[in-house]
Amino acid sequence: MKIAIFGKAFATEFDDAVKHILRRIEEIDSNPLVEAAFMRMLDDRMNVSDQLRSFEEHHELKGCDFLVAIGGDGTVLEAATWVRESEIPVLAVNTGRLGFLSNVGIEEIDLAMDALAAGRVWYEKRAMLHVEVEGMELGSFPYALNEVAIMKRDTSSMMAVEVHRDDVYVNNYWADGLIVATPTGSTAYSLSAGGPMVTP
Repeated sequence: MKIAIFGKAFATEFDDAVKHILRRIEEIDSNPLVEAAFMRMLDDRMNVSDQLRSFEEHHELKGCDFLVAIGGDGTVLEAATWVRESEIPVLAVNTGRLGFLSNVGIEEIDLAMDALAAGRVWYEKRAMLHVEVEGMELGSFPYALNEVAIMKRDTSSMMAVEVHRDDVYVNNYWADGLIVATPTGSTAYSLSAGGPMVTP
Protein backbone atom coordinates (compact mmCIF):
# COMPACT_ATOMS: atom_id res chain seq x y z
CA MET A 1 0.00 0.00 0.00
CA LYS A 2 1.31 3.45 -0.93
CA ILE A 3 0.51 6.34 1.42
CA ALA A 4 1.03 10.10 1.13
CA ILE A 5 0.95 12.48 4.09
CA PHE A 6 -0.12 16.11 4.16
CA GLY A 7 -0.38 18.35 7.18
CA LYS A 8 -0.27 21.84 8.56
CA ALA A 9 1.31 23.35 11.66
CA PHE A 10 0.04 21.76 14.86
CA ALA A 11 0.40 22.52 18.56
CA THR A 12 3.43 21.01 20.30
CA GLU A 13 1.06 19.01 22.50
CA PHE A 14 0.46 16.82 19.41
CA ASP A 15 4.17 16.10 18.73
CA ASP A 16 4.08 12.62 20.27
CA ALA A 17 0.82 11.77 18.52
CA VAL A 18 2.20 12.86 15.13
CA LYS A 19 5.38 10.80 15.70
CA HIS A 20 3.12 7.85 16.48
CA ILE A 21 1.07 8.43 13.30
CA LEU A 22 4.27 8.50 11.23
CA ARG A 23 5.53 5.27 12.83
CA ARG A 24 2.21 3.53 12.20
CA ILE A 25 2.15 4.71 8.58
CA GLU A 26 5.69 3.37 8.06
CA GLU A 27 4.49 -0.03 9.28
CA ILE A 28 2.07 -0.02 6.33
CA ASP A 29 4.26 1.78 3.74
CA SER A 30 8.00 1.72 4.38
CA ASN A 31 8.56 4.74 2.07
CA PRO A 32 5.59 7.09 2.46
CA LEU A 33 5.47 10.43 0.65
CA VAL A 34 5.24 13.62 2.72
CA GLU A 35 4.29 17.02 1.30
CA ALA A 36 7.50 19.08 1.16
CA ALA A 37 6.49 22.03 3.39
CA PHE A 38 5.08 19.66 6.03
CA MET A 39 8.26 17.57 5.82
CA ARG A 40 10.40 20.67 6.51
CA MET A 41 8.25 21.51 9.52
CA LEU A 42 8.54 17.94 10.82
CA ASP A 43 12.32 18.01 10.33
CA ASP A 44 12.53 21.21 12.39
CA ARG A 45 10.35 19.85 15.20
CA MET A 46 11.26 16.19 15.54
CA ASN A 47 13.64 13.51 14.41
CA VAL A 48 11.83 11.99 11.42
CA SER A 49 12.69 8.78 9.64
CA ASP A 50 15.08 8.74 6.70
CA GLN A 51 12.51 6.59 4.90
CA LEU A 52 10.15 9.53 4.38
CA ARG A 53 10.25 11.01 0.88
CA SER A 54 8.83 14.41 -0.02
CA PHE A 55 6.51 15.51 -2.82
CA GLU A 56 5.86 18.99 -4.20
CA GLU A 57 3.42 18.43 -7.07
CA HIS A 58 0.01 16.74 -7.12
CA HIS A 59 1.00 14.44 -10.00
CA GLU A 60 3.62 12.83 -7.72
CA LEU A 61 0.73 11.20 -5.83
CA LYS A 62 -0.07 8.98 -8.80
CA GLY A 63 -0.40 5.42 -7.57
CA CYS A 64 -1.07 6.40 -3.94
CA ASP A 65 -3.79 4.42 -2.20
CA PHE A 66 -4.44 6.97 0.56
CA LEU A 67 -3.53 10.46 1.63
CA VAL A 68 -3.39 10.93 5.40
CA ALA A 69 -4.20 14.54 6.33
CA ILE A 70 -2.96 15.65 9.75
CA GLY A 71 -4.65 18.81 11.03
CA GLY A 72 -8.10 20.32 11.25
CA ASP A 73 -10.89 20.78 8.76
CA GLY A 74 -8.92 23.47 6.90
CA THR A 75 -6.18 20.91 6.31
CA VAL A 76 -8.72 18.52 4.80
CA LEU A 77 -9.96 21.26 2.47
CA GLU A 78 -6.39 21.90 1.35
CA ALA A 79 -5.76 18.14 1.02
CA ALA A 80 -8.49 18.11 -1.63
CA THR A 81 -6.27 20.35 -3.78
CA TRP A 82 -3.58 17.65 -3.69
CA VAL A 83 -5.76 14.67 -4.60
CA ARG A 84 -7.88 16.67 -7.08
CA GLU A 85 -9.85 14.45 -9.44
CA SER A 86 -7.65 11.38 -8.75
CA GLU A 87 -10.18 10.13 -6.17
CA ILE A 88 -7.39 9.15 -3.77
CA PRO A 89 -9.18 8.68 -0.43
CA VAL A 90 -8.25 11.06 2.39
CA LEU A 91 -7.96 9.78 5.96
CA ALA A 92 -8.12 12.86 8.18
CA VAL A 93 -6.60 12.86 11.68
CA ASN A 94 -7.71 15.81 13.80
CA THR A 95 -4.99 17.90 15.45
CA GLY A 96 -6.87 21.15 14.84
CA ARG A 97 -9.77 22.99 16.42
CA LEU A 98 -12.62 21.64 14.29
CA GLY A 99 -13.26 18.02 13.50
CA PHE A 100 -16.26 17.86 11.19
CA LEU A 101 -14.15 16.63 8.26
CA SER A 102 -11.08 15.50 10.20
CA ASN A 103 -12.99 13.06 12.33
CA VAL A 104 -10.29 10.57 13.42
CA GLY A 105 -9.27 11.68 16.89
CA ILE A 106 -5.79 11.25 18.34
CA GLU A 107 -7.09 8.48 20.61
CA GLU A 108 -8.33 6.58 17.52
CA ILE A 109 -5.05 6.53 15.58
CA ASP A 110 -4.23 2.88 16.27
CA LEU A 111 -7.75 1.76 15.44
CA ALA A 112 -7.70 3.74 12.18
CA MET A 113 -4.23 2.51 11.16
CA ASP A 114 -5.14 -1.12 11.95
CA ALA A 115 -8.27 -0.80 9.81
CA LEU A 116 -6.30 0.87 7.01
CA ALA A 117 -3.63 -1.87 7.02
CA ALA A 118 -6.29 -4.60 6.98
CA GLY A 119 -8.34 -2.92 4.24
CA ARG A 120 -11.32 -2.59 6.59
CA VAL A 121 -12.28 0.91 5.54
CA TRP A 122 -15.39 2.49 4.11
CA TYR A 123 -15.42 5.43 1.77
CA GLU A 124 -17.59 8.49 1.92
CA LYS A 125 -17.66 10.24 -1.45
CA ARG A 126 -17.83 14.03 -1.37
CA ALA A 127 -19.05 16.27 -4.17
CA MET A 128 -16.84 19.05 -5.47
CA LEU A 129 -17.73 22.13 -7.49
CA HIS A 130 -15.91 22.90 -10.74
CA VAL A 131 -15.64 26.66 -11.21
CA GLU A 132 -15.27 28.54 -14.48
CA VAL A 133 -15.38 32.31 -14.88
CA GLU A 134 -15.57 33.72 -18.37
CA GLY A 135 -12.46 35.75 -19.16
CA MET A 136 -10.72 34.91 -15.87
CA GLU A 137 -7.99 32.37 -15.06
CA LEU A 138 -8.62 30.60 -11.75
CA GLY A 139 -5.30 28.82 -11.41
CA SER A 140 -4.47 25.16 -11.77
CA PHE A 141 -7.24 23.83 -9.52
CA PRO A 142 -10.63 25.47 -10.14
CA TYR A 143 -12.54 23.20 -7.75
CA ALA A 144 -14.15 23.71 -4.35
CA LEU A 145 -14.95 21.10 -1.70
CA ASN A 146 -16.94 23.51 0.50
CA GLU A 147 -18.44 26.36 -1.47
CA VAL A 148 -18.04 29.09 -4.05
CA ALA A 149 -19.09 32.60 -3.05
CA ILE A 150 -19.95 35.13 -5.74
CA MET A 151 -19.61 38.57 -4.22
CA LYS A 152 -20.23 42.09 -5.48
CA ARG A 153 -17.32 44.50 -5.86
CA ASP A 154 -19.18 47.60 -4.71
CA THR A 155 -20.39 47.39 -1.12
CA SER A 156 -23.09 50.04 -1.58
CA SER A 157 -25.35 48.26 -4.06
CA MET A 158 -27.00 44.92 -4.71
CA MET A 159 -26.17 42.70 -7.66
CA ALA A 160 -28.34 40.75 -10.06
CA VAL A 161 -27.45 37.08 -10.49
CA GLU A 162 -29.02 34.74 -13.03
CA VAL A 163 -28.50 31.13 -11.96
CA HIS A 164 -28.37 28.12 -14.29
CA ARG A 165 -27.59 24.53 -13.36
CA ASP A 166 -26.31 22.35 -16.21
CA ASP A 167 -27.60 24.97 -18.68
CA VAL A 168 -31.10 24.87 -17.14
CA TYR A 169 -32.43 28.18 -15.79
CA VAL A 170 -33.02 28.11 -12.00
CA ASN A 171 -33.82 31.66 -10.88
CA ASN A 172 -32.82 35.33 -10.80
CA TYR A 173 -31.56 36.80 -7.53
CA TRP A 174 -31.11 40.41 -6.43
CA ALA A 175 -28.71 40.12 -3.50
CA ASP A 176 -25.41 40.96 -1.82
CA GLY A 177 -23.94 37.77 -3.23
CA LEU A 178 -24.57 34.11 -3.90
CA ILE A 179 -23.12 31.09 -2.12
CA VAL A 180 -23.12 27.80 -3.99
CA ALA A 181 -22.29 25.06 -1.51
CA THR A 182 -21.68 21.34 -1.75
CA PRO A 183 -23.30 19.18 0.94
CA THR A 184 -19.91 19.28 2.72
CA GLY A 185 -19.88 23.07 2.60
CA SER A 186 -23.50 23.39 3.68
CA THR A 187 -22.38 23.33 7.32
CA ALA A 188 -19.82 26.11 6.80
CA TYR A 189 -20.24 29.58 5.28
CA SER A 190 -23.59 28.71 3.73
CA LEU A 191 -25.07 27.71 7.12
CA SER A 192 -23.80 30.89 8.76
CA ALA A 193 -25.58 32.88 6.02
CA GLY A 194 -28.88 31.09 6.70
CA GLY A 195 -28.59 28.27 4.18
CA PRO A 196 -29.89 24.74 4.77
CA MET A 197 -27.72 21.92 6.11
CA VAL A 198 -27.43 19.06 3.60
CA THR A 199 -26.18 15.57 4.48
CA PRO A 200 -23.03 14.68 2.48
